[in-house]
Amino acid sequence: IKPVRRIYEQALKRVGESAENCLYIGDGGSDELAGAHSVGMETVLAEHFVVKDKARREKILLDADHVIDDFTKLLELV
Repeated sequence: IKPVRRIYEQALKRVGESAENCLYIGDGGSDELAGAHSVGMETVLAEHFVVKDKARREKILLDADHVIDDFTKLLELV
């Protein structure tokens, strides 16, 4: 269950890629950005799904390398 580090490690193993070459995108709802960040993935907070309250957003931002509000902005990150 997110954000348990092991699930991210298993996903990386299954796709045969290192964390440094992966971009994890999420809305931060289940602390998945913290889990992805803990294994070394670059993280993107996608805010066009749901915008969190100020306190929750500030906590999520600790593990977000990037913030987007539109998926077209992903093109700038890859």
